[in-house]
Amino acid sequence: MHLLAKEILISNNKITLPKYGIVSYTNAISEQFFQVIKPDVSASTNGQSLFFEVLVTHATGIIKDDFYKNGDYKSIKINLKDYQFTNKEELENKILNETTNKRIIFWEKEKEMKESSDNNWIIIIFLAILGLIIFIFKLLGLKSNHNKTSSKDDLLRINLINTFVALYSKFIHA
Repeated sequence: MHLLAKEILISNNKITLPKYGIVSYTNAISEQFFQVIKPDVSASTNGQSLFFEVLVTHATGIIKDDFYKNGDYKSIKINLKDYQFTNKEELENKILNETTNKRIIFWEKEKEMKESSDNNWIIIIFLAILGLIIFIFKLLGLKSNHNKTSSKDDLLRINLINTFVALYSKFIHA
């Protein structure tokens, strides 16, 4: 099945990937050395190298994954380990059209950095709101007579906490 999967990748020029949809590729070739590794299938997409690893009986290993990631090489792992072969057409559909059996090893650095910086903004906003609430609590504490708080001050603090929780939930789920 491993050999047939590589033949299917070589004889086609489009594959559906998670997050990226349909990707076209050219010049697909099987088992050709690239620097220090031998990918199952090597191809090109938009002038860049593209590598496919097909998992049928055993994993490719962390060394290949690290090679692709450290070298910024577009690479896909296609998992057929649990697939029960019935016919070539079904296998072709599984390889080229389904996305649940595929994992992006590496695709693009800018996307990864953008997602990371988006998450950083949530943390920064959260910390800024927390700092503001602490500042307001300090002000309220200074206004009260020797840390004796009135029910009005307590109600204000509870409202501030509820507002903070609502804002935090909104940012986390955005």
